[in-house]
Amino acid sequence: VAMNKIEAIQLERASAFLVKLGFPVTSPVKVVETLGLGVLGKAESKTILIAKRAFSLGTKVLAGTLLEEQLHITHGLIDETREFQNHLLDMVLSLGEQVIGEPI
Repeated sequence: VAMNKIEAIQLERASAFLVKLGFPVTSPVKVVETLGLGVLGKAESKTILIAKRAFSLGTKVLAGTLLEEQLHITHGLIDETREFQNHLLDMVLSLGEQVIGEPI
């Protein structure tokens, strides 16, 4: 599915933000009409699929969706698992250490 001009800008901004955080999106991104009720993104064959709905929810949601799907691809972590949750919490705490400038 083709993106409109606004969606292309959103994707560019979301990707640039993730680069600044140190989590670049390195997988190809393909925009699709839908992935099913409530599903915004999916990692499939090392490609990130993004539902059009993710754009309408805002660039922050889009960035979060891109990050989640990239992590599934990069780290091989399965969606909705304790392992994935632990990985996300570790990332948040590591970013916190960087913000305050010292380890926990």
